[in-house]
Amino acid sequence: MASRTGCLVGQSCTLTFDGLVRLVVGRSPRYAAGLEHELVLTQVLGETPVEALRDAVGFPGAVAALGRLLLQLAESGRDADELDRILALWAVEEPNAALLAGDVRRLARSYDGPVPILASRIARR
Repeated sequence: MASRTGCLVGQSCTLTFDGLVRLVVGRSPRYAAGLEHELVLTQVLGETPVEALRDAVGFPGAVAALGRLLLQLAESGRDADELDRILALWAVEEPNAALLAGDVRRLARSYDGPVPILASRIARR
């Protein structure tokens, strides 16, 4: 049908975030992956004060577990503020989990903040 009507069929590159960045900046965005992502998570885990998870932070697999947790939170479809409210409510409704809920809230907030900064530092190297 496109050939009969003489139309051009396609998709604007600005329909995606990557396309918009490519259009504005002139190059594709770079994301932290693999080792870089692990470095970001290690920094978040090392710099964020935790209480319930204090003894678990040094165990092998802690960084990977944090990565999976944060990925699941990101894939929940909730924005950062909504996740923060849900975790705060969890702490109130289940006092035995209050310290853990506080740790998860702080880790999620820390991850949301320094990642773009650290990832951009890594990308410049």
